[in-house]
Amino acid sequence: MISVRDFEHALKLTTLSPSTKTEWDIRTPDLNRPGMQFCGFYEFFAFERPQVIGKAEMAYLEEQNESSRKEILERYFSHPIPCVVI
Repeated sequence: MISVRDFEHALKLTTLSPSTKTEWDIRTPDLNRPGMQFCGFYEFFAFERPQVIGKAEMAYLEEQNESSRKEILERYFSHPIPCVVI
C-alpha cells in the first residue's frame, strides 16, 4: 500500500480528480501505458499497475469519434485501476 499523498509528492504530480482513497494498493514499481488496451487488446492488461496516459494515447483518443472514445474509456475504466497519470 502507498499513501496517495506520498505518491503525488514523490512524482511531483498535481491532482486533477481526487481519489476517495487515502492509500492505493500498488505493489510494483512498474507502470502500464494503455495504448494496446485503447486499441482493444486486453489479453495481457496489467491493470494492477499505475497507468500512464501520454501524448500517443491522448492523440489516439482524440482521433476517435465521441461514441468510440466513450466505449474505449468505459471498457478501460471497468478494471480496478489503482491510479492514472496523464
